[in-house]
Amino acid sequence: MLNISGIIGKFIKNSSQREIDKLKSIVKKINSWESKIKDLPNESFPAKTAEFKSKVQKGSKLEDLMPEAFAYVREASKRTLSERHFDVQLMGGIILHQGKIIEMKTGEGKTLVATLPVYLNSLIGKGVHVVTVNDFLGTRDSEWMGKIYKFLGLSVGCITNEMSDHDRKKNYSCDVTYGTNNEFGFDYLRDNMKYNVEEMVQRDHFFCIVDEVDSILIDEARTPLIISGPAVGDADKYRKAMGVARKLKAEKHCELKEKEKQAILTEEGILEAQRLLGIEDFYTGAANMEWPHALEQCLRALHLFKGDVDYVVKDGQIIIVDEFTGRLMEGRRWSESELANAMETLGEPPEALLEAMKHALLAGGKRLRPSLVRLFCLAAGGEESAARAPAVAIEMIHTYSLIHDDLPCMDDDDLRRGLPTCHIKFDEATAILAGDALLTKAFEVLAAPDTHADPQVRADLVLALARAAGDAGMVGGQMLDLVAEGMELDVPEITRLQRMKTGELIVISCEAGAILGKASADERHNLQHYAYDIGLAFQIADDLLDVEGKEEQVGKKTGKDAEAGKATFVSFLGVERAREQATMLSEQAIEHLDVFGDKAEPLRNLAHFIVNRSS
Repeated sequence: MLNISGIIGKFIKNSSQREIDKLKSIVKKINSWESKIKDLPNESFPAKTAEFKSKVQKGSKLEDLMPEAFAYVREASKRTLSERHFDVQLMGGIILHQGKIIEMKTGEGKTLVATLPVYLNSLIGKGVHVVTVNDFLGTRDSEWMGKIYKFLGLSVGCITNEMSDHDRKKNYSCDVTYGTNNEFGFDYLRDNMKYNVEEMVQRDHFFCIVDEVDSILIDEARTPLIISGPAVGDADKYRKAMGVARKLKAEKHCELKEKEKQAILTEEGILEAQRLLGIEDFYTGAANMEWPHALEQCLRALHLFKGDVDYVVKDGQIIIVDEFTGRLMEGRRWSESELANAMETLGEPPEALLEAMKHALLAGGKRLRPSLVRLFCLAAGGEESAARAPAVAIEMIHTYSLIHDDLPCMDDDDLRRGLPTCHIKFDEATAILAGDALLTKAFEVLAAPDTHADPQVRADLVLALARAAGDAGMVGGQMLDLVAEGMELDVPEITRLQRMKTGELIVISCEAGAILGKASADERHNLQHYAYDIGLAFQIADDLLDVEGKEEQVGKKTGKDAEAGKATFVSFLGVERAREQATMLSEQAIEHLDVFGDKAEPLRNLAHFIVNRSS
């Protein structure tokens, strides 16, 4: 009897080995060039690129040029980055050139590997695209790997979100162009709506390398596909999905995460949905694989979002309502995209540390401080895009403080935002390190060149945040809070404690927005007073929630301040007088905004929200 499985296994093994042997033979040729070019002067590299391009125009195949071309890339990398491609990386470059996918572990140098096929295919002269997951990585890699390409005589461009059509066209005309899938996709769509060919920013598409292929071609591909696909088909699918979703039972068929606004199908839910739709398996066939996403979106809409609270329907369009200001936010999506993007810019931390950082940072919440950065920037006449990096940095600082605050040696909380606290989810040591990592990452984000073009502005922001978060600010306030347990404080002492512990980080959020919006001295003076007042109002509202709030709404155990003997406005003034004080501070804060007119309306709404919130 024939051993079929053994024969098949042997065939597959032999087939794989043959492929590896082919790759090794090409690598051997590449290595043979290394000694020939190592002593060449720098100026000979652009000349060699021109020679390669000439050969291609005359009919030479890229495969024939590959060994020598790859050797020149490796030498260029050694001279510009002090990094030499390993043989296995050369193999990866060959495979990418062949149009195949390669899997590489974190730290194995996929960014460097991509330079090999990118350079080789750029010799055609039709342009090469390198697709990244966010603007930061696109900009970083275009500057980092760009040193290799420029050394070899190639031009390098990068497409970013705020770029004009003129600049886009200029960058698309480069030999190598970096950018995100969103920017490339939407530029393509916009080009197809242009009236004149001259207005189009992209040229013909020839060759591209996709970084993080699973993220871009599976996870991130949904948005451009939905936008560019036929509207009728999508509408019909979602109508059908909604009909099925109404028949599914919460808890039994789906897990609802209220804080994160997520609905996840259970195994039982998947089986029931497949039965109702008459589909044997969601995960077989491209068309079937769209159903779980559609169903989970419908379940979110049914169970987690309320009309006229979370959104309104206007002229047939769904418009999100800002949870802080009550404003209609046209074009806004429910997401944690900026914070998530920031996490993508991390180097290569240990997996356990990364997971702990994400658990704490992306767990939801009111996002008061990022909102203040954005709103202050807009009120002062700045662009919303300028506020993104400082908003992320301040939220990282806030999150680090919460991680440490929840530890057994401090408040000893098991829940935060309705989820297990970091030390409960992981362990105390990991929680401490996750907090430390977010603290240091915050200053890295703030100091990065992309945050602001002016180094002095970046330095001012770093200094202001360090002061607000340090011994004279948040950390000092936390120390006073610990020392004050069981002590009787007067109003000035409680005010100082709360201003340091909570208020300083709120003040820096406002100041950062004002700096970025280039507010005048008078405007900054008024904004600062607004910040101080709402900072205190926010803390009093927090103290009131600890006394009166419901645990499921607050997202953590209540009644702990009184249990620990903490000094709060409520413990000193009582509930009613504390509420009156919060309301007075809110109204006082609003008065400081008169100088801004209608531009400050969101900030007025925010002041009201702070004292009337339930979580």
